[in-house]
Amino acid sequence: MLTRHGQRSTDGSKRMVRINLPIIIQSDNLHSQFSEQNIKHARVSKYQSVQIESPTNDSIIRENSGNVPLNVAIVPDLVEQFNDQIVFIVNHHEVARGQARRITLRNMDRGTHEIQVIIEDAQGNALIQSNMQKFHLLRYRLGQ
Repeated sequence: MLTRHGQRSTDGSKRMVRINLPIIIQSDNLHSQFSEQNIKHARVSKYQSVQIESPTNDSIIRENSGNVPLNVAIVPDLVEQFNDQIVFIVNHHEVARGQARRITLRNMDRGTHEIQVIIEDAQGNALIQSNMQKFHLLRYRLGQ
């Protein structure tokens, strides 16, 4: 901080004016390389898309056991690299979480169900989510 004396105020008295000097940091090769690596890392850590491959949207599934496989495609697929989590949502409730791209919903009720997938980072922040999809499960019922 630099102090200048001798400036006069409007009432004729002298006052001190403080001038803050800028902080200057000289760049070296290490600093430049570190910055470039961070920028490259930030670019590859973003997901472009996540989508539910199966069941397809508005599909009809005939499965008397009620077991429905869910398959997810992620681009780029970096879940393990960044220790992210794939969260499977069925009818607005979380049913599974982990790094598997395929799960099987067991003993689902017949009817229409909504599904969605969200990818979260290690802190639980949502990074990207799929579109909401629905499927219709047909199961044999006694008395039909």
